[in-house]
Amino acid sequence: MNVTKLNRSGLNVSRLNASLLNAGDMGCMGSKGKETMEDRIMQSMVLWYDLAKQGATNESMAADPRLIDHSGNGHHATCYNFAWSGMSGIGGYAMDFTRLSIMSKENTQVSSTKIEIKSGYEFANGGVVFLNTNSTNIFDFPNYRVKVSGLNSNLIYRYIGEDGDKHDIFLTNGVHDLPASHNSLYATGRTAIGFCFLTASETDIVIEQLPLYSNALVSDGVDDYADVTGLPILTKEKGYTVVAKRKYLDTVSCIACKNKLNQLNGGFIFELTAPTGQYARSFGGISQITIVSDDISYQTSKKYCEQKLVIGDSDDTDTLTLFLLNNLYCISALYSLLIFDRDLTDEEIEWVKTNLMSE
Repeated sequence: MNVTKLNRSGLNVSRLNASLLNAGDMGCMGSKGKETMEDRIMQSMVLWYDLAKQGATNESMAADPRLIDHSGNGHHATCYNFAWSGMSGIGGYAMDFTRLSIMSKENTQVSSTKIEIKSGYEFANGGVVFLNTNSTNIFDFPNYRVKVSGLNSNLIYRYIGEDGDKHDIFLTNGVHDLPASHNSLYATGRTAIGFCFLTASETDIVIEQLPLYSNALVSDGVDDYADVTGLPILTKEKGYTVVAKRKYLDTVSCIACKNKLNQLNGGFIFELTAPTGQYARSFGGISQITIVSDDISYQTSKKYCEQKLVIGDSDDTDTLTLFLLNNLYCISALYSLLIFDRDLTDEEIEWVKTNLMSE
């Protein structure tokens, strides 16, 4: 992305003056009173969700489970059934440290994503936060990423490889990509899998799990979804535009659809994956597409990322649903989503990508 100046949310502010970012001034003209392309884009905006701009965390979303509409139109979406931890919530965390055993609870604090070990921890040559392979609740570990800080001792990460044998990784301060551990394959007896000391700890140590999809809302494909009602009705005469920054993880559903819950007809279905292929719907018309692998994609009433769409004759509804269609839930990571009440031009879409999408 060619960006000249970024604010904390990663948005390009070199071309956006304060009035354009202020919801109350969205209808203003350019500095000389002439309507600019930016003015026209902002005036056409229906809603704008951006998790980085919102500053969303699992803690804040658990307290107020809404996607905030930054357009100023008040179309906040309510999130349902999210756990706000693991792979159901903000960021996506593959590993849950609380499922592991703790050798010394007096010297170790463990949350689902962080391990804090106090200095003076004397137990050496054994597990600190670990799982015994002969445990009755044995489970395999996924691959995940951690940041280690404060380390001044020999700390290893022990895992079971695909060969069924145990392997050790010596950890240092910094970021580490930890491999999956196939604990169920180990048949040699008992061993501690996870974080282990070879010598006593001399300093405070923090092991923090890093999110897989930073600043994204991750849906689990089980029962997570979000919706909002009371949206303007889109028309075939003006069309619409959807621009999203997202990653598909695994899904037979769609990222977003503007229709009543579990109904196929409405304004649009954005990036639908089915057993028979990939599709988009525009006012009920269905077109087979190839979903692009780019982080940012878009759909207007006439095309999906330069792929032509069939326009049907269905009427739009006032409801937007995310991650759910026809009782099928989507596994995905959504960073931002914008909807406009007309077909934007290619130039306008590029402006939105450059200026209104967080890094």
